Amino acid sequence: MNIKLLKVKAQTDYKSFSKRSGTFVKENDIHTIINYNCDAYDEQGEPLFFFRKNVIPANLCKTAYYALRTAATGTNNRGDAAGFHHPLENTTIKGQRLESGKPQKRFTVVKKDGTLDSVARAQHVKSGIIGYFDRNVRFPYCRQTAWTEKNFPNYIKSKKYIQAISEQFKKASPDRFKAQKKAIDRTHKDFKIENTVFTTVTVNKNFRTAIHVDAGDYEKGLGNIAVLQAGEYTGGETCLPRYGIGFDVRNTDVCFFNVHEWHGNLPIVAKKPYERISLVCYFRKNMDKCGSSEEELNIVKNRKDFKGLNV
Repeated sequence: MNIKLLKVKAQTDYKSFSKRSGTFVKENDIHTIINYNCDAYDEQGEPLFFFRKNVIPANLCKTAYYALRTAATGTNNRGDAAGFHHPLENTTIKGQRLESGKPQKRFTVVKKDGTLDSVARAQHVKSGIIGYFDRNVRFPYCRQTAWTEKNFPNYIKSKKYIQAISEQFKKASPDRFKAQKKAIDRTHKDFKIENTVFTTVTVNKNFRTAIHVDAGDYEKGLGNIAVLQAGEYTGGETCLPRYGIGFDVRNTDVCFFNVHEWHGNLPIVAKKPYERISLVCYFRKNMDKCGSSEEELNIVKNRKDFKGLNV
């Protein structure tokens, strides 16, 4: 395999670029689009991305497309990646009036009784989670995601595709793979995707992300982007705007990259009816603190406000 090697320099510093968070990547932000085997490193010699072309078998892509295309459901919980919301008086979400004000990445709604909802929301997009979640304040137990529980046969069908991504990670960046494998090896088998270094997959549908950085994944590993597509479209490249570089990931491709770097997508332009299902496979950094599924279920049973295991 011929792999082009790049050393790239940021065009602006990380902190000052944070003001672009929640805005969209512009065409003139990007001078180079990668669609070939390429390894790139930043000024300090740290991995920036590893792009691999045509390395995932097409039959696995087809199976995963049909298995996972329903996983990206509507959500208001994608934060900066969903971009800015522009509230207008009397605009409604499911019958609830939005609080008027300036464009914002998080907003509240006015309930029917005239009070503000306590839950902050982000712009509505199609995005979902498969696999497993760690504990948090709202759900202090590890668990399957709701989609995984409700669509378990499709989850099983998708595993060979996810396993192929994990195998390419091992080949592309052995050091980062090894670090992430140590974390997955500490994790109970009930809460990891079998024969991978991942616990969780974010699935997006026709979602042009705004500029953001990922949170909650294992920092010593690498994130990734893979795409399952139907129909025809142009654009949608995943970009690192501080570096002026984007990568055009399509069926059978995968790109491993530093997801703690500012990134987002260029516009997606449909040529025909299309679906662009993008997947981000990762290890949630607190999953190694989970017990067995039985132990986590006991935590649920001991909760007085128990309403269900999945989210």
